[in-house]
Amino acid sequence: MYDPGTTRYPTRPPVVIYAPTPYPPVYWHDYYYGQPWYWRMWHRPVYYGTGGGGWGISWLSVVGFGIGIWILLGFVSATMAKRRRR
Repeated sequence: MYDPGTTRYPTRPPVVIYAPTPYPPVYWHDYYYGQPWYWRMWHRPVYYGTGGGGWGISWLSVVGFGIGIWILLGFVSATMAKRRRR
């Protein structure tokens, strides 16, 4: 755990770390909350360490991926329908 007095963002909830890392927890806390909001919306404040693959993916990234696939399928469907009409 980290000391809230040593971080730049003491009012934010702590970043959860699941594996040993070469940096202290304060580093990951400041790193996560130092990112812009539009980068943080894709990741949860959970770091799985070097063995787990990095930041955990949030539900918003899954929804965004689903919407992207839906748009791509709609574009492909519209293109194929346009070709069939010719």
